[in-house]
Amino acid sequence: MPKLRAVLLDLDGTLRDSREAINPAIEHALKAHGIDAEPAEIASHAHSLVAVHQAFAAEVVSYDGLEQAYDEKLKERLEHIKLYEHVPETLGLLREQGLLLALVSSARRARDALVKDGLIDYFDAVVGGYDTVELKPHPEPVELALGQLACRPEEAVMVGDLAADITAGKAAGVAVTVGVTHGFGTRDMLVAARADYIIDSLVELPGVIATVGQNP
Repeated sequence: MPKLRAVLLDLDGTLRDSREAINPAIEHALKAHGIDAEPAEIASHAHSLVAVHQAFAAEVVSYDGLEQAYDEKLKERLEHIKLYEHVPETLGLLREQGLLLALVSSARRARDALVKDGLIDYFDAVVGGYDTVELKPHPEPVELALGQLACRPEEAVMVGDLAADITAGKAAGVAVTVGVTHGFGTRDMLVAARADYIIDSLVELPGVIATVGQNP
């Protein structure tokens, strides 16, 4: 395996805990249109509102209608979004290892979120929900980030909390995929998606990267 040069990271559920904002917003948007869905079912599609619409509401309401209801509730819940512990320090350690960093998120305002949370200067590339036609689990967002970094897939690691992150990374051909259990997904989801490594906190990531680098 070539030397690792880059780490691609998801945003929600990976860098920041937004479950108390996004989950209620999704539930509100669906219920506003008479749709009841179990939280466990929603979790599998929480990587993007497009996925939620396609899975639960495509025959009931337009995407724009679902988005409007979602945004109304999300605006009320923004104060509940918090960075996970030690995220800046962890990103700093990855940079000290000589790694390029890219954000690969379906969030529509991904760059704004990084600016707000004081993380933007850690990243060499940012891909958000408005930047691609396809969203994860399609490989297009990962491929775009790799292109912006001038990095080959076999030199990169993809990190995320949902099966969509792992699937997108594998479809793009990255060297290693890492699942994080503290977000929207579950360990079982990440196992089913065949994540190469599964960690319980992002603080474990530099150690995993170092181990991978020592065992090509």
